[in-house]
Amino acid sequence: MENECHLKKEIIIVLLLIIIILSGCQDEPEPICGNCQYLEDRQCFDYACCSDSDCDDNNVITRDACLNPSSKIANCQHYKERCNDGTQKNQCSETKSLLCNNDLQLVESCFRCGCPEGLRCHYDKCEKIECGFHVAADKDSESYTKSRCKDNKPETFDNCINPGKPESYCVNKNNIKIGIIEFERPDTQYQSTTTCEGENDFKELFHDKKGYASYASCQYPLKMYSLYYLDDFIIQEAKRYGVENINVELDVKGVYVLNDIPEDKLKAIPRTDAEYDITLVEYFKRKLVEHGITKESYDYIVIVFYDDWISKKRTSDLFTSKMVETWLVLVDMSTHIRSEAVEDILHETFHLLGQHNELYETPSYGALASGCNLDKGVPKPGVFPQKQACVMCGFRVESVDPPKYISAQIDELMVCEASAEALGWVDG
Repeated sequence: MENECHLKKEIIIVLLLIIIILSGCQDEPEPICGNCQYLEDRQCFDYACCSDSDCDDNNVITRDACLNPSSKIANCQHYKERCNDGTQKNQCSETKSLLCNNDLQLVESCFRCGCPEGLRCHYDKCEKIECGFHVAADKDSESYTKSRCKDNKPETFDNCINPGKPESYCVNKNNIKIGIIEFERPDTQYQSTTTCEGENDFKELFHDKKGYASYASCQYPLKMYSLYYLDDFIIQEAKRYGVENINVELDVKGVYVLNDIPEDKLKAIPRTDAEYDITLVEYFKRKLVEHGITKESYDYIVIVFYDDWISKKRTSDLFTSKMVETWLVLVDMSTHIRSEAVEDILHETFHLLGQHNELYETPSYGALASGCNLDKGVPKPGVFPQKQACVMCGFRVESVDPPKYISAQIDELMVCEASAEALGWVDG
């Protein structure tokens, strides 16, 4: 009996175990996978990608794409569409002068993308230059600025050599040498006048080393200023602003006869770039070289061309006096005796020293003659009639309404405050 009972117990235990085991094998519900997952062997697995956004690599230079989205063969591809700094194809980089080219490489292209400050574009490469940038508002040759050469010392002239070129450099010194090189036509005639002492002509009076000469009759003695007034004027005006240590040396050469002047180029020095013809400028440069003169011979060169266009009625051939390089001006000079004969030379020489007409004139009184800017182009703004005139304008303003401008005599000219500021004689 005992053996039978024991067997029954074992059978019951085995049955219970079978029941327990079978109860654990019942099917469980399948798991619910996410939007970008798939089910396999009752497990959820991620797809490589289901949309382009899943492939974002946080890299601005690539376009990210999901190929075969939401499938087991889905994969991300990253297509480079920008240069390494994030610049779009065929666009300028924020870093001048770089361009993102078609091959998505950053290459230098300053013609399209410009240069960093202090550099100049030269054959599509940026090169370092010391001085001589163009002022953006004015592209003609007068607009080369010398501001990068300013040393804030009023007793020095600040000059840029080879402006706007990689070989440019600054020179700051308290003495300058100006070469005045004179030329004439073979048939140039100089007006003469009779005085109590005898007859004098323009050439003699204009070269008086005192800086001026008396002429006309005994009853009406007059004064004509000469070439040698130029250095005195600059030095005396500097002293008027308290600048004592400036020295200006003049070296006058000529008068050289021009036997081969290109008559058809006498209009070659106008005021607008559109009409600019370099031929006559180059002609005079060659003439300088023929006489052993280069731009290195002086700090500045003033070419004076004596053309008796008044007596010869050559006004239709007249070319306008103008600064044609930062070191060179051409002045067309009538050979008639007149007290203000040297005024044009003074005006153009101050262009060489860094002055611009735009500050002092308003172009409303004819093609060549301008009215004075009433803020900076007159010695005493708001006071009329003016007793003097700024050398960079040349008109004495009698009244504003109605406008009345009178060409100033040479002894009425002065360096006005705007010019003194540009020269560094006074603080801006």
